[in-house]
Amino acid sequence: IYSFISKHAVRQRHNSVWKLDGNINNSTNDLNNQSLKMQLLCPTNDSHIVSGCGFFVTYRKNGNFLTLNSFDSVLNREIEKDKIKTKELSLPPGKGLKTVSCGRSHIIALTNDNTAFAYGLTSLGQCGVVPPRSRILYIVGDAVMEIIGDKFKVFQVSCGLDHTLFLGRNGKVFACGWAADGQTGTGATSFNAVPTPVVGDINEHVVTRIYTGANTSFAITESGLLYAWGNNEYGQLAIESDKPQVVEPRVVDDCSLNGGVRHIAAADTFTTFMTESGQLFTCGYDPGHTDPSPKLRQYNNECYTDVKTGLHYCI
Repeated sequence: IYSFISKHAVRQRHNSVWKLDGNINNSTNDLNNQSLKMQLLCPTNDSHIVSGCGFFVTYRKNGNFLTLNSFDSVLNREIEKDKIKTKELSLPPGKGLKTVSCGRSHIIALTNDNTAFAYGLTSLGQCGVVPPRSRILYIVGDAVMEIIGDKFKVFQVSCGLDHTLFLGRNGKVFACGWAADGQTGTGATSFNAVPTPVVGDINEHVVTRIYTGANTSFAITESGLLYAWGNNEYGQLAIESDKPQVVEPRVVDDCSLNGGVRHIAAADTFTTFMTESGQLFTCGYDPGHTDPSPKLRQYNNECYTDVKTGLHYCI
């Protein structure tokens, strides 16, 4: 793990979006001694940012719209080469944003009244709505986003690359989207366009938090149990298994996490767990180790307050 400070982040007094250039994966150089290039992408009046693949979304909590900033044409047909195209995505009147999660090419927005809205590519069912003939849900007209999950209220949402988890207010987990690696936890490996309850003994517990990686899923229960399912080819679920896919939620039983898990940041081939005491543990094939393993490995004795991952890196 490298630490770095951007002088731009310190001196900037108005909200702007910056991109950090530079390869931090498997680097042997000390980034503290390098000049990292921070590229200004766009100014914004929003206070939160979430990124997908080829796009990012900015928004304000309790706001009535999101701002979609696209680099490619997957989510915006009006894209121009080498330019960021900005598009406003409005919610129905009276709806205020609570949080937003992004996948490879889809966006799920959760409002203060616990209603979920979807926008983007849904050919694999990742938006939780039956795909139309065009297979793409482009926002048109007044840009009101597609409503999903009208049969249950959503407490939390988390997007993987092409799948989505929903945590209902009753503590039950629902999933939709691509399931070739078992990442929806429904026991199936075909995609599902309708949010479906996960299966197994996880339903005997009240789930309080959900997390997703590229093709992995995690849930923490009220009693502190950690469940994992999905792609386990590199041991990124922290589960010993002779199969590369875990299609139903299974308990992660590792004494390293006995003190409780505060946060999970899952990438493609590895997962990072931050304990309540601020310790960081990883499993799978991560940039800091050459051998993939389901066994949890502690980075160092530092105390951390947060951790984020991209597909192949950790910050």
